[in-house]
Amino acid sequence: MKFLYYAHSKRTYGTRKEKKELKLLRKQFPGYEIINPRNLVFLSYDENEIMKECRSIVRQAAVVVASEYDGHIGRGVFEELLEAKRKKYLLRKKNFIENFNIKIVNPDDWAIRYAKCEEE
Repeated sequence: MKFLYYAHSKRTYGTRKEKKELKLLRKQFPGYEIINPRNLVFLSYDENEIMKECRSIVRQAAVVVASEYDGHIGRGVFEELLEAKRKKYLLRKKNFIENFNIKIVNPDDWAIRYAKCEEE
């Protein structure tokens, strides 16, 4: 089965935003299993180990869809996008943007405003 990895900020885990975006993903990518990192069970609570596992999953995904938080992406989502080997999209509002660039804007803010995505 093909799967899609949903890269998004931890700040949106369990929120209405996450629920709405998952609904959009199911509609846009029928037939794909959606991997939501919020639902992954990790044996480690070490952030580096968790990200290592997420990047491994991302490398195998047929599609990676990244979502912004407050107009930016954190370092985790940034790293996941760099690892994506196949199709990747930016989910902005209800639009799936395939052609975009990523620019680091604040290397000190790993959680929220680490990078910004811009349409090509």
